[in-house]
Amino acid sequence: MKKLSFILLAILFAFAISSCGGGKSDKNNDQDSTQNTEENVADENVNPDQKFGVEQGMMEFKMTTMGMNSNMEMYWRDYGKENATITTMEMMGMKTTSHTIISGDYVYTWDDMTKMGTKIKVDKDENNQQINYNNISDEMRDQYNLVEAGTDEVMGKTCKVFTMKYNGVQSKTWVYKGMALKSESTVAGIKTTLEVIKMEEGVEPPAEVFKIPENIKFQDVNEQMENVDAQMDEVNKQMQNVDAQMENIKVQ
Repeated sequence: MKKLSFILLAILFAFAISSCGGGKSDKNNDQDSTQNTEENVADENVNPDQKFGVEQGMMEFKMTTMGMNSNMEMYWRDYGKENATITTMEMMGMKTTSHTIISGDYVYTWDDMTKMGTKIKVDKDENNQQINYNNISDEMRDQYNLVEAGTDEVMGKTCKVFTMKYNGVQSKTWVYKGMALKSESTVAGIKTTLEVIKMEEGVEPPAEVFKIPENIKFQDVNEQMENVDAQMDEVNKQMQNVDAQMENIKVQ
């Protein structure tokens, strides 16, 4: 069960990095057909400096992993600068809830069962950047092996389809105004599909979903990697010393 929780956190992190978001609410059914057509296509005129083309809102996804279904709610504000996902699933009579929050420069992930969490600074270097589908540079396309693969419809919205291969993650993402309405990804051999089943654009999300819990100690992934790099450097130095000593012995 713990292993599955960690897999879920990895999947949620991958989805957060590759973009989450929402589409237009279905509430305004009285609008004329011309306006609906204009709103339901992938918008080429969204602000490229904004990650999402919608200021705030929420979406609900159905997520399927290893044949099991779970529910994911995603909230965002400030055009996607902040977003929070809450994923719940039940297996063998046990319910687990996992969280991912993008706030400031960090992505925080944790789950309620293990009370373990991680944080990673997403803009620290080129390997930890969030993808802005409204403003993809050539360098970003090369880095993530991003390929635009035509268009397709999700819930009546015409989306741009992107494929990605990066750091062991393979994904296909349906994007509308910078927001992912659907995603198929494979992490560590585990395939996960997410597809929006409810969208509410413009609604103000509850402030509490963006709060970082104080009772969880978050391990800094960047610091851990720096420690590993430092340890590897020290091992390399020691090996070089050993090689030098062996050479001296041969000379003698």
